[in-house]
Amino acid sequence: MTGILKNTELFAGIEPDDIEGMLGCLNARRKAFGKGEFLLLAGDPVTDVGILLSGEAHIIKENINGEVLMLRRLLPGAMFGESYAGTRCGSSPVSVVAQTGAQAVFLDMGGILGSCRSACPRHSQLIFNMVKIVSAHNIALNNRMFYLAYKTIRERLGAYLLDLAEQNGSRVFRLPMSKTQLARHLCADRSAMMRELSRMKADGLIDYEKDRFRVVSL
Repeated sequence: MTGILKNTELFAGIEPDDIEGMLGCLNARRKAFGKGEFLLLAGDPVTDVGILLSGEAHIIKENINGEVLMLRRLLPGAMFGESYAGTRCGSSPVSVVAQTGAQAVFLDMGGILGSCRSACPRHSQLIFNMVKIVSAHNIALNNRMFYLAYKTIRERLGAYLLDLAEQNGSRVFRLPMSKTQLARHLCADRSAMMRELSRMKADGLIDYEKDRFRVVSL
């Protein structure tokens, strides 16, 4: 288990031996799930942070029309529940469902953010990492709200692609998500978004092939 955890954002900068010693303080529980089983169910109280150890899972949300929206794909090392476990929201607004056989470890958020009863020497690093993760999520949420403030799909795509170019320090970069995920991220119909990408390419604003993009003149 520490082989996966040492490569996660939460345990960055912490040696495997220290991680092993901290798991007891964090009340770590390892659980196995079959395909289709819920690692977290919408409406459940959230007090733990989950980390996927094996398999694949999706964060999903059902809208008012009963449609199931896939918000994020989780692979080994991915974390879930951290945005809700540290708040008083009471229950999760989303579900996490296994797409294959999967295993996850659940860590008590109170143990992460509180004082360590065993005085683990790297606990301050753990707290720093968690604050950094949650801050990054808040920045990503603010960025998404910025994109959605634009009315047209072209404007949303332009703002998003310019941000990626700036983050990569290059006008040439790869999309960090699939085009289906990008459409969801920008709250756009996938077919309409693909048509707009084609028009932007024809207009000489961008060039792309599969997931490789180049900003030409945005």
